[in-house]
Amino acid sequence: MSDAKGVEPEAKYDAKDEPEEEPDPEDEDEGDWTETLLEKAVAFYMGRDLKEPLDRFAKDHARAFYDVADLDPDSEAVEHRLEWSELHREYLALFEHHLADFLAENNASEKEFYDECQWARQDMMEPLFSEHRHHWFVDWLLATLEYNHFFKKMQRVAKKQLEEEGDGKLADEEGKDYKK
Repeated sequence: MSDAKGVEPEAKYDAKDEPEEEPDPEDEDEGDWTETLLEKAVAFYMGRDLKEPLDRFAKDHARAFYDVADLDPDSEAVEHRLEWSELHREYLALFEHHLADFLAENNASEKEFYDECQWARQDMMEPLFSEHRHHWFVDWLLATLEYNHFFKKMQRVAKKQLEEEGDGKLADEEGKDYKK
């Protein structure tokens, strides 16, 4: 109802408008879907669900990198072989298979995941000069997919396997003979 001048009166505070108790975050929607899916992705990718299959792949194929285990990966002495590119494609396929499983388990699409990663990477909704708390994860995820990251990982695993063999020797100059 308005007063004589046609102005609405101010709404009065009424205690009955207040909720009876604080809302429980567990009862509410998951909140910002971007955060929720990225949080789940961090747990998934840093946990055993993905780490174990990728580590097992690296261990199973490290022998192909024995002859370059001690070389600087950026050195011109490293001539990258087609075999390594094929192994990288297999590694990516394994990674993508697990990503698809993760998305299916979380009822999310690739586009939703991509959009969330973009938000984190671009530090959306963050104060000026602040980094999204999952920015590091998206950077890590992208690096993991790059060939150079894969190659360095395979070198580390190959070097470790050679060291574990005790008297392991690197391959001869032709890269064909492996000795224990």
